[in-house]
Amino acid sequence: MNLPFVRSILAIMIPLSVLPVRAQYTDPAAVNDLGGPQEFTLRRTEVGKQLKTGYLILFARKTLPEAVHYREDNDFFYYTGISDPGAVLVMDIAKGKTLLFEPEQSPRGKQVYGANVLSLPEEQRKKLGFETVLPLAVLDRALAGALGRETDLWLRLTFPDKADGARPETGGDYGEEYSIPTAIPRPAIAPPSAS
Repeated sequence: MNLPFVRSILAIMIPLSVLPVRAQYTDPAAVNDLGGPQEFTLRRTEVGKQLKTGYLILFARKTLPEAVHYREDNDFFYYTGISDPGAVLVMDIAKGKTLLFEPEQSPRGKQVYGANVLSLPEEQRKKLGFETVLPLAVLDRALAGALGRETDLWLRLTFPDKADGARPETGGDYGEEYSIPTAIPRPAIAPPSAS
């Protein structure tokens, strides 16, 4: 084995391994390329005018498929510009207030995937168009308080889009998958004896 070669590779790789990485998910440059935070705020304002009352709740994708680039839910991204797994947007339509809830990240998670909006300093959150960003752990308490009285609740109950299909196609794909009896897990049953 070529020891000087290994040492030179290690001399390069070790310092690089401790450098902060650029966010793999929410990218301020991408947000700005799409019109900036003001464009996403305008989109939320427009949907608020159409809905008029109640609360709108949008969910980001939660899971990260292995070996696949993360692709945010279309509706969530259209109204937020955010690409952070597990995030939830709650809009109080009457007050025109927007809350973003995000999972708390470990230091290692920040290093590997980049900081989500919750992990950013307040100044950077505001630059992305979010005054209030809260930990996902308080979402249930916040919703209980908000929805504790009679009000409208707006959320999508259909399947999200897939990269290779729109909602009707995706719903059909899931319907087909669920209609195949062999795809449904069943308890093991011993075959009847031949005697």
